[in-house]
Amino acid sequence: MAIKTWPLLCALALSLPPVAAAFEFDQGVDVKDALNSAPQSAPEPGDLSVQAAPSGRAKWTVMYFINGKNNLVSYVDPDLNHMEEVGSTDRLKILSEIGKSGESVKRRRMEWDDQPQTVTSPVAVDLGASDMGDWKTLAAFGKWAKANYPAEHYLLSIWNHGSGWLQQRPRGDGEWSTSGISYDDETGHHIKTTELAQALAAMGGVDVYASDACLMQMAEVSYELRNVAKVVVGSEDNEPAVGWNYARYLGPLARNPQMSPQQVGQAYVTAFQDSYALLGLTTTVSSLNAETFRRFIPLINAWTVEMFEADEKELVRTARRDVQSYSDSDNVDLVDFVERIGAGTRRASVRRAGQRLTDFVRRRLVTSNASTGERVAGSTGLAIYLPTGSFNEDYAQLAWARDSTWPNFARWVSHVMSETPTPKLKS
Repeated sequence: MAIKTWPLLCALALSLPPVAAAFEFDQGVDVKDALNSAPQSAPEPGDLSVQAAPSGRAKWTVMYFINGKNNLVSYVDPDLNHMEEVGSTDRLKILSEIGKSGESVKRRRMEWDDQPQTVTSPVAVDLGASDMGDWKTLAAFGKWAKANYPAEHYLLSIWNHGSGWLQQRPRGDGEWSTSGISYDDETGHHIKTTELAQALAAMGGVDVYASDACLMQMAEVSYELRNVAKVVVGSEDNEPAVGWNYARYLGPLARNPQMSPQQVGQAYVTAFQDSYALLGLTTTVSSLNAETFRRFIPLINAWTVEMFEADEKELVRTARRDVQSYSDSDNVDLVDFVERIGAGTRRASVRRAGQRLTDFVRRRLVTSNASTGERVAGSTGLAIYLPTGSFNEDYAQLAWARDSTWPNFARWVSHVMSETPTPKLKS
């Protein structure tokens, strides 16, 4: 199965029948019913339209930055056709900025049609040879969308390869570049984690940010976005090649545009899980309340202090060896690691600090989480960098590294893992 990680294929789109969601949300929105009503095939024209929002503004404008200027190009049109199964309404505007290898970059407002093999939505702007690996291009798309399709809420999603914050590809001079998302093979550029935050800030922020890409649901990435997105949706692990089913995600929002940003994030998780459960594929997906990160930092800092004082190296080795990890083995599930430490520590203070930390992540930071497949059964919604080999000093570029004590802890763990364990003596 191809996956969304370099240089293998990633993305997207497979039409699947709807499956009932496992739970409902308040504020008058029944996500179970909404998911059941997501279109399986093209609806009649206009049947998703509802009365326009007050003052003529839509409730939601969703922006899809689809960078197919790489080995994902064949997946672009199928996803656009999924968007056209729903189409824009008075209260939901669906916009795409689309790059395909060898073609000019175009912006479209996605409209309903009954032609599942042909993209018919009109081109609003032809940008020519635009660099989709430049964060300023992403920022310009967001500004254009907000200026021309104002709404009460905004969702931005990036469709491409992803690798969390970690280094991904050589620059060509023998050095490695820190990476992130949106690789443009025609220019050789991509958007770094720090630049992603710059782009969202330049467009005035969004209510929901979603990565349709691998490995992006990391503390390091989401913390970078804490001031420019309320909700962050993504995957701790790789995404399968079949990727997101856009009709399934957009259908509920078109029918219930009064959804809050938190509900939209949760609905994405539910639809994602239901789709892949049918296929038996291994997946992870979660939705985070990014605004709670300011309360998260003191908790993780307190836990790392306790860990340094405890100095339980054998326990750290065991927990790091057995923890839930992902296709990039330096990425681990944070809660799974902390709970393994808590289960084996001799120190009550470590256990208490860990319990406070994991309770907060489960109840406040991660608002919805799902996984399919035994390999990722220990996933709780938030990955973090914890190398067993050498520590990547590029980490210091991140806001997370400046504001938390995690870099010192991760360096210590990498050192502990490289030591020869002390042999146990017979008593």
